[in-house]
Amino acid sequence: MYFEKTYENSREKFLELSHKIQEKYPQTQIESVLMPPQNTENLFTDICYIPNQKSDTLIWMISGTHGIEAYTGSAVQQMIMEEFILSQQNLSASYLFVHSLNPYGQKNYRRVNENNVDLNRNFVLDDKVFELKNPDYNKAYARFNDFLNLPKKYQKKNFEKTRFLLKSFGKIFKEGIKTFRQAVLQGQYEFEKGIFFGGKSHQAQKQLIDELIKEYFPQYQRIILIDIHTGYGMNGQLHLIGMDEYDRPEILKDLQKLYPDHPIEQADKDKGDFYKITGSLFDYIYENSKKYSIKLLPIAWEFGTNDNIKTLKSLESLQIMMGENQGFHYGYQNDTSKKYMLDKYRNLFYPDSSIWRNRVLRLSRKTLDTLLQNI
Repeated sequence: MYFEKTYENSREKFLELSHKIQEKYPQTQIESVLMPPQNTENLFTDICYIPNQKSDTLIWMISGTHGIEAYTGSAVQQMIMEEFILSQQNLSASYLFVHSLNPYGQKNYRRVNENNVDLNRNFVLDDKVFELKNPDYNKAYARFNDFLNLPKKYQKKNFEKTRFLLKSFGKIFKEGIKTFRQAVLQGQYEFEKGIFFGGKSHQAQKQLIDELIKEYFPQYQRIILIDIHTGYGMNGQLHLIGMDEYDRPEILKDLQKLYPDHPIEQADKDKGDFYKITGSLFDYIYENSKKYSIKLLPIAWEFGTNDNIKTLKSLESLQIMMGENQGFHYGYQNDTSKKYMLDKYRNLFYPDSSIWRNRVLRLSRKTLDTLLQNI
């Protein structure tokens, strides 16, 4: 229930529920935005806004910042629309649902958009970042590029995981785990076919986010921002991922009040796991919120799939991302290799497990219920 196999079915179910809500609450606004503009594939980001004029709080929930992850995000959005809006007598807050921010990625089961851009590395605050060939803050990526992005067809080989781990540990031993993690995950703006590519310019999604900020932020005193992701963390667990750091301590305290059953996880400098993402959607919205008299409470709902908090599993996830990216850009040596890698990739971000999916819904249901009680 709620989990679909295609972008088209996912979108159809979301719009169907949106119109049902509009019948119940006529002030509901529904908008479909061609994304990217002028595409010929009928790819849309859909928006459903349900205002509660008695509330000063807006719950803004985004799915599909990373395209393939929209399937789970859409399922969570549909569950909330069905069980917390249509089935409830009154609204506890206003809601703004953004469905499939990256519809190309969802349709094609990729994290990135049609330009190979990771949107969560694209929302840079300074456009000059795009003009720099290899910014000082991530020089290490260039040293790892030949390892991360092989320019040849992908072929499944015996013992490839073992060989990959040996090469990875060699890099880590030479450069250090902190440098390795930082270089790979931070985002880069030079290698257009590389993983974690942040783009050469802002993508069309930025304009949409800007318009939503301009339209809705002046109307509320508090906005609870929820960006739904999958892939990172312990299998079947919900991780609440905060920003790298908060310049206002009360933001973290307010988040902890809304989510008393879950720790707010942040990059840990003391444990050596610290790395900073450049071009984060959270950072962009948070910085822009300072123009308004509001309190923005941003959090990512991250549903773990591969136990990749641990180093070995983290490297395994990286290998899968590298293989999918290699196969997309340079092709596959044979059908067996293609099926193997695409199955691995899809299970990393959208597991075909009823146990996992039911757990996602249970955790989402419980977490939102607690949040609404603590608003």
